Amino acid sequence: MVHPEIYTNYFIIAIDRIPYHKTTIKGSYTLAEQSDYLKSIVNQYCSPCVVAGHSYGGALALQLGADYPNQVAAVLSIAGTEAAPYQRPKWYNRILNTPLQYLIAPFFRASNNEMLRLSDDLYALEKQLAETKVPLFFIQGGADVLVAPKSVAYLQSKIPDAEKCPIL
Repeated sequence: MVHPEIYTNYFIIAIDRIPYHKTTIKGSYTLAEQSDYLKSIVNQYCSPCVVAGHSYGGALALQLGADYPNQVAAVLSIAGTEAAPYQRPKWYNRILNTPLQYLIAPFFRASNNEMLRLSDDLYALEKQLAETKVPLFFIQGGADVLVAPKSVAYLQSKIPDAEKCPIL
C-alpha cells in the first residue's frame, strides 16, 4: 500500500478494526458486527470496490463481500481465517478466557474473544457466501502454521461454482 505505483493509481482505505489501536470503541465484536460497523465506509467509498484482508481481516473481507454485494466488486483473502473447522479455539484461548484475561492488554483480550467465537461466526458466514455472487480470491501459503492450508479448499467445498474462487 505504500508503493507509489499503488497509491497514485488507486484510492486505498486501510482500517483499524474495532477495538484495536486508535479506535475509541472498546469490547469484542463478531464478524457481522464489525461488518455493520464498516457499513458507512462501504456505502461512502465503495461504488464498487475491492476489499482485501489478511488473517482475521480476510474473514472480515469475506463478511463485507457477503453483506454488501452491490458495493463490493471482489474480495481478496490473504491467509485468511476463513474455514470454521480449522478455527476452533486453541488451548491458550481457553486459558485466557478465565480471570487471567485481566492480566493481558485489552487488545489481546479482544483478540482472544474474537478467536473464541470465530468458528461460530464462520459457520454463519459460510451460508451467506454460498449465495453471494461476489468474486472471491484467496492467497494461502502451503506451510502456514497459523492458518491451515486446507482452509481455502474447505471453504470452496461450501461455495457453489467454487472454480470461480481461485487460489493464488
